[in-house]
Amino acid sequence: MNQARWLLLCIIGVFASCQANRPVADYDRFYERQPKTILVLGVVNETSSAEAPAAFASTIASPLIKRGYVVLPVLPSVDLLRSEGIYEGEQITSASFKAFRDLLGADAVLQVTLHSWDTVYLVFASGVEVHMTYRLFDTETGEVLWEDTARRTVQSDSSGHPIAAIINAAVTAMAVQYVELARLANAEGLRTLPAGPVSQAYNAERERYLASEAQRKARKAEEEKRKATQQPATSTTSAP
Repeated sequence: MNQARWLLLCIIGVFASCQANRPVADYDRFYERQPKTILVLGVVNETSSAEAPAAFASTIASPLIKRGYVVLPVLPSVDLLRSEGIYEGEQITSASFKAFRDLLGADAVLQVTLHSWDTVYLVFASGVEVHMTYRLFDTETGEVLWEDTARRTVQSDSSGHPIAAIINAAVTAMAVQYVELARLANAEGLRTLPAGPVSQAYNAERERYLASEAQRKARKAEEEKRKATQQPATSTTSAP
């Protein structure tokens, strides 16, 4: 393991990552559509880093495959779409979804938006923050089947001797490899994506979710019934 990678892993081990608020997990439509084959669209870059999208795109396939999905090769897919006069990227239309399904056989497309990919310099510390949003679209209906937002921050150690802290901050800023950070960020961001049909965990996760939803809906119906029976009757008074 090279020195820069070792240093990065040590820093990550000392300082915890932080996550943005996650949406309520509702996977009804996801399990109804059961997406298996995914095309990853070009990364929407809202950051000042020109290198960030390439680093992110190069690390997204592996965690998706590990989650149990078939991931279409990005470059051949883009070339085929362009040969048909279709450009994947920020602007997604219903025609694009149809092309993704008809030409490439994609059940869903994943769009990643990078909100921040910044090195932050403090007095005696430095940090790198990555903030991203994922959206998985169904190619037949255009619906969002899953979405999530994740944030990861890696910071240098600001404790100890001030001179040592200054040196450590400079070393951290140079040593943090963006590709490695993107790999960790993608693994974190895709953590709430349900296991795909290729995964051995798919059936168990699906049955667990459906059972949980059935119980939740039964409790909700019971609660609504209880509230309805407890409503006070309209009082009437006799005329004197």
